[in-house]
Amino acid sequence: MFKLKKTFGLIALAALLFAGAAGAADSCCPAEGESAAITVENDRISVAEGFKKLWHETGIYRFFNPITGEEIDAAYKDAVVQTVEAEISAGHFTKAYEVLEKAAKEGVDREILLPLAEQIQAARQKGYESKALLPEGLGQFVMILIGLGLIFLAIKKGFEPLLLLPIGFGCILTNIPAAGIAAGPMPGQPAGFLYYFYTVGVQSGVFPLLIFMGVGAMTDFGPLLANPKTALLGAAAQFGIFIALLGAMWLSGMIPAIDFSLQ
Repeated sequence: MFKLKKTFGLIALAALLFAGAAGAADSCCPAEGESAAITVENDRISVAEGFKKLWHETGIYRFFNPITGEEIDAAYKDAVVQTVEAEISAGHFTKAYEVLEKAAKEGVDREILLPLAEQIQAARQKGYESKALLPEGLGQFVMILIGLGLIFLAIKKGFEPLLLLPIGFGCILTNIPAAGIAAGPMPGQPAGFLYYFYTVGVQSGVFPLLIFMGVGAMTDFGPLLANPKTALLGAAAQFGIFIALLGAMWLSGMIPAIDFSLQ
C-alpha cells in the first residue's frame, strides 16, 4: 500500500512539473506584439511563470544567455524603486534621498525619480507612523521567541513536528535583524533566498500543492475506516477555518494596527 501511494505521488508530482515546464516553454516566446514581461494578477503568478522565473535565475541559463545591458538597467531601476519605498516605510527619508541622488548620477530617468521624490516629500510632511503593535525591533525579537517555542513543541513534545518545525525555523530566519534573508533585491545586492522561495513557490501556488500532495500521500486512513464517525472531526476543522477568517476581519475593523485583507 505504501509503495502504491508513493508511486501515485511521484506520478502526480511529475505531471505537475511537466505541466509547469510546458507552460513555461509556451510563455518564453510571446507572440508578435505581446509583452514578454511576467504578468501578475492579484499578486499571484502562474506556476509556469514561476518555473520560468526560477530558470532565468539559474547559472545555467545565464551561461547560455549572458545578461544584457537593458536587463541590468531594468533591474537597477526596479531595485531603486523598491529601496526608496522600503526606506520610506521605515521612516529613513534621508537615506531615501541618498538613493535618489545615486540613481540620478547613474542616469536613471527623471520619469522614475520624480514620483519617488514626491512620495518622500509627502511622507516627510506626514511624519513617520509605525504600523506595528510593538516598537521597531521588538516585534522581531518576539517572533524569534515564538519560533523557538514552536521548535521546542515539535521536538520535545512531538506536537505536529512536520508543520511546527519548518514554521519555527521560518520565523527565526525571517526575523533575524539586519540579515535580509527575506528582503527583496536592493541596488548592488541580490534578494534574500526566502524572497525567491516566496516569489517562485508561494506566489505561483506550487508550494501549497506540493505540501498537500505530501500530506495526502502520508495519510493513514485506517483509523477513519475503522471508526467512520471520526469524519465529523474533519468537518469540524472547516468551521475553524471560517472562524479564523471572520476573526481576522473583525480584528482589522476594531484595531487600526491590524490590517488583514480578505485575500
